[in-house]
Amino acid sequence: MHSTVSYLDHASGQNRTVTLVLPHEADIDQGRLSVTAPAGAALLGLSAGDVFSWRGDDGRVHELTVLRVSDPATAARP
Repeated sequence: MHSTVSYLDHASGQNRTVTLVLPHEADIDQGRLSVTAPAGAALLGLSAGDVFSWRGDDGRVHELTVLRVSDPATAARP
């Protein structure tokens, strides 16, 4: 929880960074993505270099490549 994930959205070609949070903390405009959202749930447990795809509500296939994962628990260690 509270890991920060940077990924490449293949459809838009844009890099994006989000922090995975509990539903009550979510605010996508602030870069906080709920772990219960489809993309948030899909990002759980992935590592840099992993690729995943899913079919959105609009019927389009979305594909993302994880670029970096920062875990706050290990980042604080010396």
